[in-house]
Amino acid sequence: MLIDRSVLIVGARAEIGFRHQLLFEYVAAQALLERGGAAELDRLHGIVQSRTLDLFVGAVFEQALILAWRNYPTLHPDIRRVLVALSGSATTTLQSIALVVAAYHPQAGPEVGALLDRAPPEAVRRFVELTPRASGPQIGGTLSLLRRVWLRTETTCRIAVLNVLERFAARHGLAVQSFLTDQECIDHVARAGGDLLLSERALPRILGLLADTDADWSREGLRTLFDAGWGAARKRALAVAILEIVAERWDALGSAAPLAEFEAAVVLAQEHNDGQENGAVRLAVGRLYARQWTLDHALSCPEPDAEGWLGLVTVLRDELAAHAHASVRTQLRLMGVAQALAQMPEDGPVLAGTLAMIFPAAADTYGKSMYELSGSFLVFLLGSASPAGRATRELLRSALLGLPAPMSRTATGGQLLTIVAREAMTQAELSHSELAELLADLPSTARPDQWIDVGGLVPLIVRAALGGHPVAAAAWAEVVDNPGLIDGTVRKSVVFE
Repeated sequence: MLIDRSVLIVGARAEIGFRHQLLFEYVAAQALLERGGAAELDRLHGIVQSRTLDLFVGAVFEQALILAWRNYPTLHPDIRRVLVALSGSATTTLQSIALVVAAYHPQAGPEVGALLDRAPPEAVRRFVELTPRASGPQIGGTLSLLRRVWLRTETTCRIAVLNVLERFAARHGLAVQSFLTDQECIDHVARAGGDLLLSERALPRILGLLADTDADWSREGLRTLFDAGWGAARKRALAVAILEIVAERWDALGSAAPLAEFEAAVVLAQEHNDGQENGAVRLAVGRLYARQWTLDHALSCPEPDAEGWLGLVTVLRDELAAHAHASVRTQLRLMGVAQALAQMPEDGPVLAGTLAMIFPAAADTYGKSMYELSGSFLVFLLGSASPAGRATRELLRSALLGLPAPMSRTATGGQLLTIVAREAMTQAELSHSELAELLADLPSTARPDQWIDVGGLVPLIVRAALGGHPVAAAAWAEVVDNPGLIDGTVRKSVVFE
């Protein structure tokens, strides 16, 4: 059976072997312990002392010590004696064996703690990476050893500790919280900056996992890292990651007050850093709004709070209409509305009413601030498979009936809607086939001249042609033969693929 399952292999001379080296080491260690117990441990110890680079015997010795501590309590004094000798060695290979055994069984060798203070970083990191093998009552001993590792100065060792604490956090929340608090890990990471703050994600993920243990403490820690991150770099990757963690754990971390706090922090950060990575930040903050507003207005329920929700949307639409360029706060909230709509389970008056306010009929358009929609609100919903996404696609298809519509910052009414709809389709990350389907069976897209007209669908001609739109493909074939068919002022907007 083991041969059939490729656990064992048969050699050319019918000898039996192991497919995996670790399994061989385990079986060899078990056999040696059964044969000689303490005598075999001493014999293996002697071999590795005289042949420190013998990694083959060293690996079997490691396994023997690990198995003996677990399965042979009478050998504990012998194991401790061996670990004392290994810990006192000046040889990295022997030190590493002691540390591996301690990772599995932290009670086996108290003297290993002192070894953690002086062993080479690579041996210490291997110890840290193996500590999740410890379980149950051993966790306290493991965390005590990890505290000693944290007190070392190497950033790589501290990163290893944070990575392994993430694995403990779900099952041992209070113990991990105590570790982070006692060692002031959050403040240290915030002050340290560099890769420890900006590139590593273990600590923010730990704080998200610990939201069930202490929501206020976790939220405060995430805010500390968020503030430190945007103050230390113009890039927004850390901020976005933290916002996504907060959104994911909004059931534990969220309420109106934290939403206001994170909104204020993001607005301040974006205003100080010229809106770096605006799209990613909008999307991340939008999730926070969507989570809270969905709860506040029961948007996922059969009977949502239509009055309260549409009142909120009205205020947002009025803020958008009042300024030629939307504020950061308005941009963020607009994306929140889009994501909240995408979570609504079905079409209905609330969904239709929201879309009618944000992307209204021609008679109710509200000026050039509507251009804000094409880069965020509409783009997000165009890519959504939700009822809101389908309704948005139909609205934009209807708007294209107003073609041609040359780009103009002073357009109004139906022409404005057409321009915004075209721009949203241009910016949306739709596949070629999805775009072709979106543009199918419309009177305006059935006319070849619309695909090359300065006010038509020139920016979409290549992608639609590649997606199989027959009129776009025919128009593009003509352009390939005669590039002059496309006006020089818009030729640069054609995407060649």
